[in-house]
Amino acid sequence: MARRMAEKGIRFIQLTSTGWDHHQQLREGITRQAGSIDKPIAGLIAELKQRDMLKDTLILWGGEFGRGSSYDNEPDNGRRHNGSGYTKWMAGGGVKGGFAYGSTNAMGDNGETGIITTHDLHATVLTSWESTTNASPTAIPAATSASPMCMV
Repeated sequence: MARRMAEKGIRFIQLTSTGWDHHQQLREGITRQAGSIDKPIAGLIAELKQRDMLKDTLILWGGEFGRGSSYDNEPDNGRRHNGSGYTKWMAGGGVKGGFAYGSTNAMGDNGETGIITTHDLHATVLTSWESTTNASPTAIPAATSASPMCMV
């Protein structure tokens, strides 16, 4: 459905997957949730690439925070929220494939290098859209190289 919407020129498409708040049974929950989105996301990327639309479509994936590095709900095996170390990924829309930016400490608890603010992330998306704003945040260095027509 997202690909069809992009083909029709819809410039912003948000897909949501709920059920990621794993305070118990982390291993089972992550396995179930990742399994439910892995093939659909891969399929979307493959379809966009096959139709030569991936270069014009920015896909931004992520949640609002990560998880701590150790179980804290024994015996339930859950983890607390962690806003100091988490992952987002982008594909298409002119971003460089295989490009990684920043790192966390050895436990994955806190960002150490290349810490990106929400403003930086927004600036990166807007830069790839060749948009202008009154704000002047800095885009993630060298992350973008072209202009997408929509974000999925």
